[in-house]
Amino acid sequence: MKYKDTRSLSPSAQEALRMRAVKAALKADTQKEVCQYFAISRQSLNSWLKKYRKGGWKTLKARKKGRPHSIRLKP
Repeated sequence: MKYKDTRSLSPSAQEALRMRAVKAALKADTQKEVCQYFAISRQSLNSWLKKYRKGGWKTLKARKKGRPHSIRLKP
């Protein structure tokens, strides 16, 4: 099966995909069905489910990417 490369999606689209996939996994009989439907890997789904179970929906929200701007090197 060919998986989607979600890195090219916007952060809000990635967040929506994570939320929809987790909701579907909670209702579905097997994770395999969910992975095939959304064209995602089982490892990704399992990591999203683990985050959801540990901290709820807020853990699946999009966050800023990259290095924080407040960090400065000393001269």
